[in-house]
Amino acid sequence: MLEAGETTSEKLVWAYLEHIAAEDTAGIRLKSVREFNPDAFAIARERDWERAHGKIRGALHGIPIMLKDSIDTGDKMHTTCGSVALKDHYAESDAFIVKRLREAGAIILGKNNLSEYYGFVSMSSPNCYSGIINGSPINPFSKEDKKLKPGGSSGGSAVSVAADFTAASIGTDTAGSIFEPACFNGVVGYKPTVGLVSRTGVLPVLMCQDVPGPITRCVKDAAIIADVIIARDEDDPDTFRAEEIRQSTKTATVDTTKKSLDLGAVADALTEISPNVQMGIKLTDGLDDAELSGKRIGIVRTGYMSAAGGMIRDEIEVLEAAVNKLEEAGANIIDVEGFLHAEALEVPEKHTERLNDVVMCDGFKVRLNHYLAKQKDLPFKSLAELIAWNKAHPEAIPIGQDYLEYVENRENPIMNMAFVDARANDLDICGERGIWGAFDRYEIDALILPGVTAQGIPATAGNPIISIPCGISESGAPVGLNLVGRIMDDHELLKIAAACERVLPKRPIPEV
Repeated sequence: MLEAGETTSEKLVWAYLEHIAAEDTAGIRLKSVREFNPDAFAIARERDWERAHGKIRGALHGIPIMLKDSIDTGDKMHTTCGSVALKDHYAESDAFIVKRLREAGAIILGKNNLSEYYGFVSMSSPNCYSGIINGSPINPFSKEDKKLKPGGSSGGSAVSVAADFTAASIGTDTAGSIFEPACFNGVVGYKPTVGLVSRTGVLPVLMCQDVPGPITRCVKDAAIIADVIIARDEDDPDTFRAEEIRQSTKTATVDTTKKSLDLGAVADALTEISPNVQMGIKLTDGLDDAELSGKRIGIVRTGYMSAAGGMIRDEIEVLEAAVNKLEEAGANIIDVEGFLHAEALEVPEKHTERLNDVVMCDGFKVRLNHYLAKQKDLPFKSLAELIAWNKAHPEAIPIGQDYLEYVENRENPIMNMAFVDARANDLDICGERGIWGAFDRYEIDALILPGVTAQGIPATAGNPIISIPCGISESGAPVGLNLVGRIMDDHELLKIAAACERVLPKRPIPEV
């Protein structure tokens, strides 16, 4: 429409603002938008002027998108991470990915609400709770007699996309924070391979798992945004992978026959590339022509597609119907067994290995302390000082801060054998006896993880995952199809997701 002159970027900003004002801050009060960018209209007019004079910055030129409110912007908007303590905090500069978006012509429309400190404030926090709104965003598919979860921690981002308050939003993921809210709100959520997208300027949790990624209404939109934000950042060494994904032709494998975890082999595998990646490739290439014929797609039904996995009967029926459609389109559907996390859900007494919070909590303490120490406009410079500030302002933490205190009380974070052992255990459960093992044993192209109980598995293993809408249950809840790809094989995953999207029911539209 912009290219055809049927609308302008300024009109789009007006339309979104009108809709946000009517339904997010008033009306049914979805509470997904934290802040509107006061410069949005001026930027839109500039993009319109540039378009009129033949200067197109990129694929996102003049397109309004939002950001999760844990991503720094060096403008008139705050970065709060959902916290009252940060409500007056302005970042000094744009996060690396925000610079990339602006260079590509995107209009940063505003910031989205999220789980306060990604859910680390209180162990009794409701789903996607934030002290700054003293509540959670509202899933737009909720009814008066049935309240649905918005998903966390990128819940505001997913709600705003589902309710059409923005064309897209950038979320972040450490343990399922993109694909859970995407599932719950009937939108597309794509978490790239760890290391492809810079974390510079993003409030951190754990560098070996943190990834920003797009939440959109279709797979192609996610790929368009990913092509912009996947780039080398000298301040984030892991992003060497952003260059390699367009250059290398190696295959990433992990030897799952070893009885003990070789962390060196895992590290090597995380830097290697799949055979489908070619020189100079864009993630949007081939999406329109992608087919399912001959694709080997695994599915973990054990554990996840049951009450133990959190799925109810009508959601299972929707997912099974979707899988049947994939099979009718030519995909070879393969039941994956021996997936440790799923089997432990079904027969817990047989499988005693468990994921724990050691790695997440240790990493969060170290990284948050580093972030806070650099901020010049805050009255605290560390997690300990933040906790003290909250105690002096109890209205800021109406549900308490026992989780923050638990994290602060951890001694020698990361520099202890408990951290090393926990990380090795996590990679064993999620990788060797989870995703990596499944890909190797069954020689599959993608893996379906039903429901959201497994949301931390691909995040911990470092694999890319995308959730796409596949229907809506009898109770009115959207159901997502969650597809995991091989490490660094993001392009193949996006092509498979695009092919699935074409044969599945259209994205459900909430009554907003």
